[in-house]
Amino acid sequence: MKIRILFFLFVLLGNFISAQNNIGQIKSIDSLFELTLNKSAYLDKGSKEILRICTEVYYRSKEAHYEKGVLKAILKMSEVYTNEQQYEEALRKISEGIALAENDKNDNALSQLYLNEGMIYTEIGYTKKSRQALSKCLIALAHIPKENVPIVKSSVYRTLARNVKKENNTNQKDSVIIYLQQGYNESKKLIINFHIKTFIWHHLHKIWPMSTTH
Repeated sequence: MKIRILFFLFVLLGNFISAQNNIGQIKSIDSLFELTLNKSAYLDKGSKEILRICTEVYYRSKEAHYEKGVLKAILKMSEVYTNEQQYEEALRKISEGIALAENDKNDNALSQLYLNEGMIYTEIGYTKKSRQALSKCLIALAHIPKENVPIVKSSVYRTLARNVKKENNTNQKDSVIIYLQQGYNESKKLIINFHIKTFIWHHLHKIWPMSTTH
């Protein structure tokens, strides 16, 4: 009987120590990832260093079975690859992230991943695939905290406007304005004293140069 009690206590102590170690690992991983979130991170460290940090976060999170850490690393890595126009690498990481986010039921990460995917497909001219990704993004947004929705939705609508431009259909200029209006409606939930005409015409000019509007 005493042996059984001692064995139980040893197992309990082992589990406690393991849990404490895991908590420490997660805190260390989060602290490391914080280095990539500074507004001047790209300027101070450069994209290669950001990728190096994210890669370390990625593998350490996997070892610790810390799925949120893996997802955060994937999101940041896809962002860096996109900024560097390494779209194939970005899409590969996004695909991995989507599978993980779906399995983890992490709709917040899922919405970001689908948004990134949609923006990349727009950039490389695959507007149909972009729309499919953006549609999935909007579905995921229905399940995340409301305060996180406007900034993502605004980006979705601006990207949809860019898709119209990419398709070079001058008969769809009204659609551009509608999408920009929807984007503005989301943006004004975040930005105070932002003028609608400035917003629409600024983005309309970027998306549809004046030479194509006559």
